[in-house]
Amino acid sequence: QHIVAVFEAAGIKAFPITKSIKKCNQRAWDQNRWLSFEEFDSLLGEPSAIIHAGAAVPRDGQYLSEREIFDVNVRATFNLASWANSRRVPLVFISGAIVYKNQSVTGLDEKEELGPGGIGGIYGSSKLLAEHALQQVQSLGLQLAILRPTTIYGYGVDKNTIIRKFLDELDECGTVTVNAPLEDSFNLIHAADVAASVYAIIEKADWSTFNIGSDQNVNVEEIARSCIAIKGNGKIVISPKTTENREPFSRFSVSSERAKRHLLWTPRVSLHEGIASMVHKKLLVID
Repeated sequence: QHIVAVFEAAGIKAFPITKSIKKCNQRAWDQNRWLSFEEFDSLLGEPSAIIHAGAAVPRDGQYLSEREIFDVNVRATFNLASWANSRRVPLVFISGAIVYKNQSVTGLDEKEELGPGGIGGIYGSSKLLAEHALQQVQSLGLQLAILRPTTIYGYGVDKNTIIRKFLDELDECGTVTVNAPLEDSFNLIHAADVAASVYAIIEKADWSTFNIGSDQNVNVEEIARSCIAIKGNGKIVISPKTTENREPFSRFSVSSERAKRHLLWTPRVSLHEGIASMVHKKLLVID
């Protein structure tokens, strides 16, 4: 939604491709199925660029087999990239900071070692394999940009995020249950900021790899208190299952300096503004 909105705000028509058809004017792509180039021609037409943001993401209460995750996140991505290269269509791929091997390093840049990082399981591995597959097609001439955002949040984004869980819990019982230590921190980036980075890549035709993250991490307590402040009431409850003796972690503390230099991009949505957009069901667009 945010990617479509930022292009349409600039007067550029963007056509979303969904996983299933819910409206008569939608186009759908079953990513479990290998498509011929002719089928992609029929589905996509003659676009100026392709933005591939779809993925099979394991969620609470939803079972996804390893085969389905691999088929959707790796095989379908390679399928699409091969078509894009054959038709000379640039491709922007939304990967993630989850591909970095050491996700606790402060100031991760794009040259950091990639590999299984201990979280994300098969999903994280599938994103890494997808990047490898894309780079093989890139060696054949594909114009490719890879974005590695941190934890994306915002209105209409995956309901499995920590912010969505906190807001839902506040609605249900007026509390936010957190695990100690409260200093555990994450790098959060709003979907509108990610969309703005995609737009900058297309506008500047800069086909490279970019980290996309906020300038600093926020800890669990800050996130919980921001959710409570915006909702107007509630309290924090420490989970009885917590492990208080371990050291706090800091995850996905990336450096986005490369995107700032090359794309003239910078994160603009504050945590308060981003959470408020979710509470008020507002789609933010950065001009």
